[in-house]
Amino acid sequence: MDFVTIAISSIFLIISSALAIVSRLPKQTIENQKALIETYEKRLKALEDQKEEDRKQHIENVKAIAELQGQINVYKELPLQQMADSMREIADTNKKILTLIKEDKT
Repeated sequence: MDFVTIAISSIFLIISSALAIVSRLPKQTIENQKALIETYEKRLKALEDQKEEDRKQHIENVKAIAELQGQINVYKELPLQQMADSMREIADTNKKILTLIKEDKT
């Protein structure tokens, strides 16, 4: 009878331990998943914030590029405009010289 009692006690102890382990596993799994979800949500929030900052920086960069492009265009046109004005002055001077030469011949 002692053997039967020991066997039953051992079986009960094994079953109790197994049930305790099985009942803790889902709880731990749920807690781990909850922690992972919170971590992913924080990471998602950080990525969204970074995306917004990057978007703002991109807009500022586009504005700066447009401003620089405008300045480049002004600098490109400035010497050309000066050359055109100088050439007009030379042409006007040449006309005056031709007029004076024609007057002297007559």
